[in-house]
Formats: sequence, C-alpha cells, structure tokens
Amino acid sequence: MSSQTKPQNTSIAHLVSHTHWDREWRYPIWTTRFMLVDFIDELLEVLEAGQYAGFLLDGQCSPIHDYLEIRPENRSRIEKLVRSGKLSIGPWYTLPDEYPVDGEAMVRNLLWGDRVSRQLGGVMQIGYTSFGWGQTAQLPQIYAGFGIDVAMIGKQVSEKRAPRCEFLWRAPDGTELLTSRFGRLGRQNFYFHVHLSALFNTDHNGPGWEYRWENGGLAYHRADDEQREQDGFRLDAPERWSPEFITPQVIEAVWNTMEDSVLSDDRLMMNGCDYTAAQPMFPQMVDRLNEVDRDRTWIQTTLPEYVQMMREKIDRAALPVVEGELRDGPVEKNTGNAMSTRLYLKRLNKQAQNLLIRFAEPMCVAASVAGAEYPEAYLRLAWENLLASHPHDSINGVTQDKTVLDVQNRLNQVIEIAQAAGDRAMQELIRRIDRPGFTDTDVLLVAFNPLPYPRREIARVWLDLPQPSIHPCDCPPENDPPCMFDADGQSMPTQYHGKRSQERCIAELHTRAFPFICDQHLLYFDPGEIPAGGYKVFRVGRRSQASGIPWSGPGQRTVSLRQAPEILENEYLCVTMNPNGTFDLTDKQRNRTYKGLNAYEDRGEHGTYWINRRPMYDQIHTSTGCSARIWCAEEGPLQATLVSEITMHIPKCGRREQDRRGDELEDMTIQTAVTLRAGSQ
Repeated sequence: MSSQTKPQNTSIAHLVSHTHWDREWRYPIWTTRFMLVDFIDELLEVLEAGQYAGFLLDGQCSPIHDYLEIRPENRSRIEKLVRSGKLSIGPWYTLPDEYPVDGEAMVRNLLWGDRVSRQLGGVMQIGYTSFGWGQTAQLPQIYAGFGIDVAMIGKQVSEKRAPRCEFLWRAPDGTELLTSRFGRLGRQNFYFHVHLSALFNTDHNGPGWEYRWENGGLAYHRADDEQREQDGFRLDAPERWSPEFITPQVIEAVWNTMEDSVLSDDRLMMNGCDYTAAQPMFPQMVDRLNEVDRDRTWIQTTLPEYVQMMREKIDRAALPVVEGELRDGPVEKNTGNAMSTRLYLKRLNKQAQNLLIRFAEPMCVAASVAGAEYPEAYLRLAWENLLASHPHDSINGVTQDKTVLDVQNRLNQVIEIAQAAGDRAMQELIRRIDRPGFTDTDVLLVAFNPLPYPRREIARVWLDLPQPSIHPCDCPPENDPPCMFDADGQSMPTQYHGKRSQERCIAELHTRAFPFICDQHLLYFDPGEIPAGGYKVFRVGRRSQASGIPWSGPGQRTVSLRQAPEILENEYLCVTMNPNGTFDLTDKQRNRTYKGLNAYEDRGEHGTYWINRRPMYDQIHTSTGCSARIWCAEEGPLQATLVSEITMHIPKCGRREQDRRGDELEDMTIQTAVTLRAGSQ
C-alpha cells in the first residue's frame, strides 16, 4: 500500500489518487475524447506497473465506455484492473446535476452505472458525489437502494450543520448514511497543496502560477479565425519535479485541511482535480513525504480501503445527524445560479424525460402485456442519449456553445425515439381493442392514460374527419358540428371551435401513401376519469344527437368560463386580468385572493454561467407601470384563455467596465396566456 512505511507512527495520511473527468465541459466531446484516450492509455501502464496503489475514476463508468469505443482491444486489461480493485469505477454512469434532472433519471443513472461497472469487473459501492452544486435530500434513500451505506460529498453542506467532516446524513424516509464532506479544498486538497506545486516548483495558490514562455515547454495554439479563441496546449509532459518544495510547512498545511475530521490520526488526502492524469513520478513524491515528515506515515491507498477504515474506526452514535438537502452555500457553489443558465436546455430536457419516462415506457409495457414486442433496443438508445445529456456541466449548459448544441441534439433524439415508441405502442393496443357496438364507418377516438394514477382533464383534440360529400360515413354535416360520445353512447361535454379542409397522407409499409381529403376539426371535451395505465374509447357523433351537456360552438353556447371581458371563472377559481397585464387569482374555497400576479422584473446581470452578480449601479425595471393589450383567445364551457401583451423598455446591454447598465433602450414584448379549465382548482 505504500512505497515507504514507518510502523512506529500512528498518524497516517491516506493518499487517494483520482481525476474529475467531465465528459464535455472545457472542451467539446471529441477534443475531450482524445484527451481521455491519452489519459487512460497512460493510466493503464501506471497501474499495471504498480506505480499507483489504485485510481478512482471519479465515481462513474462512462469514461471507460467512451474509451473502449476507441480502444476496444484494451477491455481485458481494464477488467483485470477493476477486478483487482486497482481501478475503481461507478456507481454512477454519468455525473448528473441532481436538481435539473428527474428523480427517475437519477435512479436509472445509478442502475446503468451498476450494470456497466459489473460487466467491466465490479462497481465501487460508495456514494461518491464530489461533483455538481448540491445534493438532494432523497439521495441517501436512493443510494441505500443500491446497497450503498457511505457517501463522500463535496458540495455543499455548511460547517454550521456539519462541524466535523463526518456526519450521518438522514433522508426524509429516515434512511441514514455515514457521510464525509471532505475537508478544505474538497477532492483536491493534496493535489493543490503538494502535487501540482511540487511538479512545477510553484505555489499553485500563489501569484506565480501562470504559463511562462521562458520556462520552456512545447506550446501549441491554433492561429486561424475559427479557433483563435480556443485554449493552447503544452505538448510535452513534465519529466522532472521539485522535491525541495515538499517541506514540513507544506506538509503541515495539507494535513490541516482535514483538521475537522473525527479521525485525528487518519486523514484523507485527495490527489487529483479536473482533467488530471496519473503521474508516473508520484511514487517519488510519496517517498519524499515520508522522508521529510517524521511524525506521520504517508501511504497510497484506494477510496474503498479508506472507507472501510472509516466504518471500523468511527462511532456512528457519536456523529451529528444532518437532515435534508445539502445545498447550504455559499451561493456561487449552488446549482440555483446555473439553473437559470440556458433555460431552453432545461425545458427541452424536461420534455425528453416526460416523454420517455411517463409516455413511451409505460405505453410500451402496456402494449407488451397485450402481446406486442417490447422495443428494448430503441428505449435503451433513448436512455443512453438522455443519460449522456445529464452530466452536471452538460445539462446546465455551462460549456461552449458547441457542447450545448450536442446536448440539444441528444435530447431531441430522446424525444423522437420516445414519440416513435409510444406511437407504435398505441398502434399495437388499438389493433387489439375490441369494438363491439361500433360500425365500420364510425370514427373512434381512444384516450390513453400512461400515468400510474387516474386522470380527469379537459382534452384538446384535432379530429381528421372524412368529408361527407366524398366518403360514406356517419360524419357530422356542415350544419351539425361534431360532439363526443363514450362507449355507452353517453354524450360528453364538448367545446367546438371549427374546422379547416386538409389533405392528409395515410401511409402503409407496402405501398405509397394514400391521399386523404378530410376536414380537421378542433374541439375540447371532458372524457371523464381515465383509469391508471388505461384507456377509454369515444365515438364522434353529431351535436343534434346530444342533450343535457355543456356545449359551445359557432353561434351557440350553453355557458362560458369567461364571465366578463377580463374575467375567467369556474366553480373553484376566479381570474381577473388587470390593465397592466397582471392578474388577480381568487381561491373561492378558501376565500383568498392573490393580487398582482404575473408582474415581470428586469435587472442587470454581470455574472458568469455559475455566479449571479448585479452591477453596482443597477436599474430595476418592472412591468407594473405598463399598459397591456388584452384579448380572449378562446372561450367556452370547458376552457377559456385570456392573453396579455406588454412592452417593456429596458437597457440593451451592460457596461461592465463602468459596473452599470447601458443607456440605450430596446423594446421587449411579453405575451402571457392564462387558461382556466372546467374543474381546475
């Protein structure tokens, strides 16, 4: 476990070598992939030569998956190192930010990480989350589901809640994990204090840490227009290091980074950082440490070995209990700032997750239960694209624009696969639905509920109905609009909005598409409650066949949710649109009114992707003084919508050098639609 041991010393510094490997962050994915292959090529040689006791691959296994796409011939070497415990991979597949991703996506991430790691030789059973910007309260519960009882978290619990590095972290369900928050400088305490500085004989935390041309080293930088803003690279690796940098003072400083640990004689020294490779000269550094430090023994170890020592030496009953999420600050270390970066990426991710998790998968399961083939390979591709989009820098968009485009493309692939798989599942189910009581000329609509609980919502549907003058069917004529009927022949509340003529295509695998001349009708209807994971069949009939239901259509209406030009009201809620574009919402059951909702505020922003910073001389513009244009977009007994449009005059840009907002103004027009449905509360 060490190149030099001194058994007479009871104090031990446990050196754990690792890297933090962002799949795509500072550089786009393929530039990073070239770096990854160089890194792992060297790492395999270093580990096989015994120069390192072990190496922690950042708590994930996707880097190995990426590496083997380029170096498949090295799989057996990796498996051997993983089985021996020298290369620690997992438990994660990729390293997500826990806040913008779905809880189910986190579970699947760990599930993929567990499976892939075991296929490669074994999974590290430690909840290693030194990445991201905070930890969700449920993470101990999720980890425990995978047999993990110890967590190593880097961000972010305050010393007030956890005065010692080690504590018990309790989830809302009562699950507790033995947890360490590391010490000062987190996962890179040894690397910053000793390794990096000794490698270049310059204090990494001091003013001299910069690239100096006169110090030598072969540098490379693109000089063309397209790449001139990109980083340069040093092409030759260091071949010497500076033993004289390791002094008793340096050793004492790095030892004290873990002074908050309850283990006074055993301290964790994390040797690694972002995109750091193994260093073949590192064993010499360990020898130098043991030579200079006569009071302690410095040993190379692995994180699983250190955690096992924690289990044996720490009295859990004496540890404080920390409950809830670990997102205490300071604010620049929290995900709340990055959450507001590139919001369109978060919305796209939400759409992809919902379609895959709450539509495609349950619909495909239902279809497979009914006898259809389960599209496992398609859904696996969808999950691979989704999990590849969830690394903390990727999903937050705190990267180069090229990487954001790559993430968008993956999420769009998830959306397309999920839509196609869900479509196929519904087609297979419709093939198998018994249709007694219906004729061949009936037009039927099937409403599916893929969620695990019953739902009752107003449905908005576009019906492509055959034109009666062309097709022999029981379709509503021009003067008798469509109305929906359930399988028992009961008419359903319907809100009809009109039609337009369309020419559709009807495709079939064995022929060219058929043209279909039809009328596309827009209507809303109340389908009633649809059971969990179930469906209902409806028939399109005529308004003249229905009676005793709420109805609206061109020229006729039984009732409307729009009670006045600027007021929407149902049995539970009342919405009043104000002249400045805000609205008041009244909860009729609780007799409580919330006034002035939907006001907008615009402030200056001179921060970065990660840190929100206001200019010293800020201007705060609000929409409350605006005059809004207000109109009704739709109305009827089932759904009504009011739209407000305001124009704010705001500064076009900031003056960073003057720490203020600019003088030039431009218009920003905001449209807001407020929709109220029957039964909403």
